[in-house]
Amino acid sequence: MKRQLRKFTAVLAALAASAGISVTAVAAPENISAVSAIVIEADTGTALWEKNADEHRAMASTTKIMTALLTIEAGGLDREFTVDPLAILVEGTSMGLREGDRVSRRDLLYGILLPSGNDAANAAAYIQKLDHTRIIDHASGWHDQKIGKLQSLHVYFRPYHFKPDKLHRAVALTEFGGYTLAVPGHTWGEKRFGYKGFRDSASLGEAFRKLYETRIIPAKEQGLCACVYTQLSDVEDECNGFVTYDRKVVKLPKQLVREISLSLKD
Repeated sequence: MKRQLRKFTAVLAALAASAGISVTAVAAPENISAVSAIVIEADTGTALWEKNADEHRAMASTTKIMTALLTIEAGGLDREFTVDPLAILVEGTSMGLREGDRVSRRDLLYGILLPSGNDAANAAAYIQKLDHTRIIDHASGWHDQKIGKLQSLHVYFRPYHFKPDKLHRAVALTEFGGYTLAVPGHTWGEKRFGYKGFRDSASLGEAFRKLYETRIIPAKEQGLCACVYTQLSDVEDECNGFVTYDRKVVKLPKQLVREISLSLKD
């Protein structure tokens, strides 16, 4: 147990250094309230002070150390978010977040490491608690915090190659494709957005077939569990739908989509 605590302390010191937080090892006071504790000199690993350090305890806030590590690895620490009401419905310690607050990823990192705020690290766990039978896509292709039962990926602009998840979660390609065809007279406005443009339905259909036959179907055979093509219909200036914004023109041949769909069935 003491060796594990020393390892966690070393990780915490590395996190603090990465985040620009200054840490100085000092002897803990005799009246510390924790049931078990240890103070370690980071450079030498020398235990400066300990209290019941060899007794087995639940992980508790060491999970926040992993969350903080993944936050630093993801980068973009100055990117801002709006606080969701579900993220602040917690017991225990809190960094004082309120619904609607605008905070940066750096702020949340400090909240995890300094006051050890539960409200900065609990959103996915809270949703899972609401209904444990559901598979929660906690990141939907963005910052994978290595939690839950699903690895969610968004892949555009480059070929997709299946790789099993190192944590043995199901792998889902939750966004891909985004092939674009703007049909005159059936668009939302003048602007066009998409990931790869085509001039007509024939070239769009050929590219769609090639994408599935060379990437998605082989990935499914290797272990890909689900895929979500972008997207069902055009949305405002996003002209990458199966059908147009007004739902009046089907851009991909129906028989082609049917054939591809059937080829994905076991």
